[in-house]
Amino acid sequence: MTEIYRRETQKALLDTDFKPAPEEIQRRALNEQGVFYTTEDNGKAASFYSGFTPASEQDHDKVFRLSQTDNLMKAIHDANPLVTSIYFNTWDSYNHIYPFFDTPSQYPADMDIPQYNFYYDADAVHNPERKVVWTDVYIDPAGQGWMTSAIAPVYRGNFLEGVVGLDITVQTIIQNIQNLNIPWEGYAILLNGSGNIMALPPQGEKDFGLSELTQHSYQEAIRQESFKPDQFNLYKRQDTQALGEQMRTQGAGHFELLLNGESKLVAWETIPETRWKLVTIVAEQAVYSKANELATRFTQIGYLLITGLVVFYLVFFAYMWRRSKSMSRMISQPLEALQQMVQAIGIGNYYQTAPKVSIHELQDTGDAISQMGHELGHTAEALQISENRLQLALESTTDTLWDLDIPQQRLFINHLMREKLGVKESQEYIELSTLDALIHPDDLRDVQQMRAFVVKGDVDLFEAEYRIKNAQDQWIWLQSRGKIVEHDAQGQPKRLVGTYVDISARKEAETQLRLAKETADAANRAKSQFLSSISHELRTPLNAILGFGQLLKADVSLPDSERGEYVGEILSAGDHLLHLIDDILDLSRIESNRMSLSIEPVDAVQVARQCTEMVRTLAQQHKVGVQGRWPEQSYMVQADHIRLRQVILNLLSNAIKYNRERGEVFVFVEQKDQRLRISVQDTGPGISLEQQAELFKPFNRLGYESSNVKGTGIGLTISRQLVTLMEGEINFVSQPGLGSTFWVELPLSGDKDLANLRALERVQTTANAEVAQSANIGRALGETVPRPQLDPEQLRKERSAAASPSIATPPPTTAKVTTEPQAPRAPKQVLYVEDNPANMRLIQHVVGMIEGCMLLSSDNAEEGLVLAQEQHPDLIILDINLPGMDGYQALEILKQDARTSSIPVIALTANAMEHDIERGMAAGFMAYHTKPIDVPKMVNVIKEIVNV
Repeated sequence: MTEIYRRETQKALLDTDFKPAPEEIQRRALNEQGVFYTTEDNGKAASFYSGFTPASEQDHDKVFRLSQTDNLMKAIHDANPLVTSIYFNTWDSYNHIYPFFDTPSQYPADMDIPQYNFYYDADAVHNPERKVVWTDVYIDPAGQGWMTSAIAPVYRGNFLEGVVGLDITVQTIIQNIQNLNIPWEGYAILLNGSGNIMALPPQGEKDFGLSELTQHSYQEAIRQESFKPDQFNLYKRQDTQALGEQMRTQGAGHFELLLNGESKLVAWETIPETRWKLVTIVAEQAVYSKANELATRFTQIGYLLITGLVVFYLVFFAYMWRRSKSMSRMISQPLEALQQMVQAIGIGNYYQTAPKVSIHELQDTGDAISQMGHELGHTAEALQISENRLQLALESTTDTLWDLDIPQQRLFINHLMREKLGVKESQEYIELSTLDALIHPDDLRDVQQMRAFVVKGDVDLFEAEYRIKNAQDQWIWLQSRGKIVEHDAQGQPKRLVGTYVDISARKEAETQLRLAKETADAANRAKSQFLSSISHELRTPLNAILGFGQLLKADVSLPDSERGEYVGEILSAGDHLLHLIDDILDLSRIESNRMSLSIEPVDAVQVARQCTEMVRTLAQQHKVGVQGRWPEQSYMVQADHIRLRQVILNLLSNAIKYNRERGEVFVFVEQKDQRLRISVQDTGPGISLEQQAELFKPFNRLGYESSNVKGTGIGLTISRQLVTLMEGEINFVSQPGLGSTFWVELPLSGDKDLANLRALERVQTTANAEVAQSANIGRALGETVPRPQLDPEQLRKERSAAASPSIATPPPTTAKVTTEPQAPRAPKQVLYVEDNPANMRLIQHVVGMIEGCMLLSSDNAEEGLVLAQEQHPDLIILDINLPGMDGYQALEILKQDARTSSIPVIALTANAMEHDIERGMAAGFMAYHTKPIDVPKMVNVIKEIVNV
């Protein structure tokens, strides 16, 4: 009802188009105290607009709009006898109430209505949910006495316009509660949510020592709120405090309470809508009096029944005892015989005969047990035969059985595996963790993971290969396979059964096979590297030999000076080839154990002096000083005289060639215990830590492959092998930026006669050694001829002084005579980037043979790129192995630069392996030509590209 009235009130407030009847306007007036009120009772509601709100601020239109609800207020009041009055109080102290009464005489003129609990209990602070709530018991300022109200807020948006309410007097509640028929002379009281007694009938006044409040002061109530005192609050009274605690926490329940000297039973239930509690109170004695009387009667009847039952059961048990004694004799003897049969079958005596008994059921049981024993016997015999066969089969192979109890994490293994792993013979089962402890740590995780996959059902079969430690503390390889063979009642895996196979021999064979394959692959790679290196080293001098040879053949009218220069280039290249072939043969003899050495006492100091003098010319050509520090006495070592000289010459030649200009080489000899050390120290650039590991590998020149320094890259390899054959040692120390020191240590010679005897025993082919002597000396001194070099600085000076670059002077040719004059044409430019002077001179002559062509040249890629960008030649011929930037890097820059990207570039290199050619074409060369060149073919290629 409160909710209905709230909705209609809210609707009336919003109805701004409402026009009141004239009589409604006439029955309202404003008195001297500023109160706007109804003057007469026409059966509708009364109005009271408190003077607390000044008359100028009063909203009289609101008063008339609210008059629309008068009929609803009357209907609600008349339909419910509990409702004594129904009202709406606004935020600005306007009171609209039914039934009618003279409000100015009842209310104070300046009444501040929002300060009363029947208003503020419904505001946003006390009632944020905006629902219907009940107030505490209070004295009604309207003169209705003690009462409580069901109130609800009326909002316009989020603004609280006012509060509607329905009043119920305490006297009305008391009358309704008194009408309740509570048995056992009980009564009921009503508590509000705070524990205050809202209605107390006369029976309760005596128990609680209270009198229901019927007297009240209206003058006090209309000026301020008036509530019932604390004596009416069960939560605060001393004698009901325990009851109050339970009522606070429990919506319903019961409690024993002492009131007015009597024991009372208290029960309560909470009314959800109001949070009031209806409490019933009855005297405990009145409740239990009837029950106690019935209990006494039932006790007497129970005693009689018990006596009868005792007598009956005594007679019954006596009869049954005699009967069971007879029956036990008839059953126990056959049962004992059956038990003995079962026990005998259980220990393996399967063939039993059932005893004859008079009880048919027991006879059938005995026959069944006997038959079962015979069947078990036959099955056990067949099983034993099968097990023996399986055991014999397993023992004849490398397989062994295992059985894993998954829930218990225990593993059964047969005696073969127990013996292999060193497990006690009596220990059939071992913990799974014990087995895992024997598995190799690198394999354990994979085994456990596979085991978990099988148990979870991710895979069907368990299969793993792993290492395990055997009884001899050695690692052996096992192959384990198995599958789930049993599940428990919940479907979880219970047993995993499988076999072990010792695959150590197979694993060893696989390892040997893998090592053999790796060795073969390494040999193939070494062979390919060797062929690639040999091809490059052979093609470089052959290019000069064949090229200059073709030039001599093509032009027989060459002057003697130029012809001599060509022959000199051919001889120099041929000498380099001879040295290369000799070194390769030496390396081949050493690696095939066919090298013949003549080990004898040798004066090491004298050999070192001789070698030092032999390299002075080479040192002068490289502008390097050579100094020796010699001991006063001679030292004899056990060595091959020729090979020792070859080793020292190789070390000295390297120290000079790879030194810096104006550098120094120092040679000194010193004794180290029973060995003699010959050291060669230089002041060159030194060797980096990364390169030191590659130093003694054949054909590895540590980045000098593309330099002007001649060499094969196998001199140190041969030297180390020779020194090792002479039971000596060769090694070095190097510091980048400061230089390197290479040294040879050989054993000192002992007794001269003994040394000579050992020398004679080791001499095999003295003639071969003498022949090799001259070749080795020639090899060491072969690089004393200074290499012809083009001066890049001179080229730059010439290019700066003239508008056109340096032009190679072609050999004399017969000029063609024409009858008509022709305008001179600019010559076609060919840029050749090559660090080998012989190859450079060869291409100079090749280009000189082409009329209308001139050659630009550079001995390094960096300068060549500058020439290409400045002169924009018609063709670039590019070597691959160049000092600094190589040919591939230079080609990439040429292709990316817009000034040079359109210039055709061909490769001319000694890298002639198939993979070298494929790489060159893939890199973007227009053509890839290998050394030695075919001069006529090269002439045609240049003519075709530059279009002359």
